[in-house]
Amino acid sequence: MNKRRLRLLHLLRLVIHQKYIRLLYITLGVFLLLCTCSANSGKSNIMAKQQKDSILIERFWDTYDFTDTIRLSSSATTEKMLVDYLSQLSELTEERAFENIRKLVLKTKVNKVVNRWFLQRLEHHLYEPDSSLRNDSYYISVLEEALTSGHLDGMMRIRPLYQLKMLKKNRIGIKAADFTFILSTGELQNLWDISAKLYIITVYDPTVFIVGNQ
Repeated sequence: MNKRRLRLLHLLRLVIHQKYIRLLYITLGVFLLLCTCSANSGKSNIMAKQQKDSILIERFWDTYDFTDTIRLSSSATTEKMLVDYLSQLSELTEERAFENIRKLVLKTKVNKVVNRWFLQRLEHHLYEPDSSLRNDSYYISVLEEALTSGHLDGMMRIRPLYQLKMLKKNRIGIKAADFTFILSTGELQNLWDISAKLYIITVYDPTVFIVGNQ
């Protein structure tokens, strides 16, 4: 009799134990499902925001009248717009950013005065060494688009062409430009004559110290 009771108790414990395990598995499954849904929802929200932001950037200049030269007589508003626009370009992929800059330059071609103003300000923000917005890749797109227009002719093309040539030198993935330097022995050598696979170049300019001493 006692043995039967013990068996029944043992079976009862097993049943209860299995129910708890099933309940635990179900609870864990529901929890994981909720976490997955929440994560997917978060990703969807982020992607939707990024898509919305990119559309706003691409349509940034849609309401601007590029034929209005009077607007540039008080250019503070346009200057602020340009700075805001350039600051937001990093939210796009590089290719889309390049495409958008080209479109901006293209829009300015409707008027020579407007075109010249925008090219000067783009040079200031994207090319000047002390600019916080400096970006060589963006400025290459500006130059390439500007040089295809008819607004830059004769002497006006010399500076952009030189800038473009210099900006395309020594870029990542491109073979470094060759140059001649003086060894400690006084001999001349070219960069491309070095046979080592890896090497470090230290550039020393004595005029920096001369200016500092003055």
